[in-house]
Amino acid sequence: MTFIDENANISLFILTIVVVAIFIGLSVFYQESFNNINERYNTKVSELNKTFNELSSAKSRLSETTESLELKEKREEDLSDVYTKTKEERDILESDKESLLQQVNELKSDVYSLNSTVNELKISLQNREEKVTELEALVDTLQDKVDCYKAGNANC
Repeated sequence: MTFIDENANISLFILTIVVVAIFIGLSVFYQESFNNINERYNTKVSELNKTFNELSSAKSRLSETTESLELKEKREEDLSDVYTKTKEERDILESDKESLLQQVNELKSDVYSLNSTVNELKISLQNREEKVTELEALVDTLQDKVDCYKAGNANC
């Protein structure tokens, strides 16, 4: 029995060493696996943080771009309104200008016509004044003859 006890002790000792060696091997394997998984986890967390920061930055730029676009659209709308009002006002002013030019041309025509009438009336007045002067001279001559006949002169 001592042999069995000695073999059993040696077997138990060897079994204990094998179990301890397996336990140490599993502990080293677990530690390496844990470190590897932990490194991958940390890498993924770092990548995730980087992606989150990029996404936040992109979101911020998108927000700024949206605000800028809305402002530009409002300005465009305001300028479009101003352009439309200005164009309408310009069209009205052009219509008024055409109307005024037509009135000016009509007035020029009236002035020309009136100037012609004035010139004709001046000529007519001048002719009548000449006629009046001739008739006054004739009246004076005839008055002289009448006075001469009243005075009893036969040679008048």
